[in-house]
Amino acid sequence: MISLSSLPTESPIRFCAKPSEQETVIREYVKKQPLASVKVPGIELNIGSTLPETVELHEVPDTKYRYVVVDNRTVVVDPGTRKIIKVIE
Repeated sequence: MISLSSLPTESPIRFCAKPSEQETVIREYVKKQPLASVKVPGIELNIGSTLPETVELHEVPDTKYRYVVVDNRTVVVDPGTRKIIKVIE
């Protein structure tokens, strides 16, 4: 077991008790703006997975991110790379 006091101060590990303000904005927005779920065969819904160009991404106002519902799971996507950055349960 690792003691927190034994971690170096430059450790990349970050402990976050609550979601960031941007994450909260995204979560609230997608709850208020539900989308129909789409099927994307052959794609695992993991952070870092890339969605194909055929999947329509929807804007989240005041953020650079987009979202879509795939297989009844809401995913947040970086539109520049089309990579999933968050799966909202």
